[in-house]
Amino acid sequence: MAKEFVNHCSYQDIVLLVIGGDGSFNEVLNGIKLSNKPYFPFTYLPAESGNDFTRAANLETNPEKLIFRLLKSHHYETVDCALFKLANGSQHYLSNNFGIGFDAFVVHQSNHSLLKKEIESVTLR
Repeated sequence: MAKEFVNHCSYQDIVLLVIGGDGSFNEVLNGIKLSNKPYFPFTYLPAESGNDFTRAANLETNPEKLIFRLLKSHHYETVDCALFKLANGSQHYLSNNFGIGFDAFVVHQSNHSLLKKEIESVTLR
């Protein structure tokens, strides 16, 4: 969704505001980096329980302060991200952490569990 938005955005002074957790941040990061405008500015307001990226980057967590900063200043900070390519040719970006062992297994299992889908459907109602 972020990729399509960025590819079709014709405005100059737009900053995309991402509200969500680390997964939402990662989805938007990859959408933008794989778009026609890979340096499109975006900011992040954490709204989940983990928020590892927010803690690591020392980002603002107060919505009012974040919006005030966005309206007051057009100064952007860049954050490094890494690109990794899989043997099948797909590529992905990351900005925070990368797990290939037990941690990655646990995250994959929890993200694809039936319980998580059930909790998400109850939460969204």
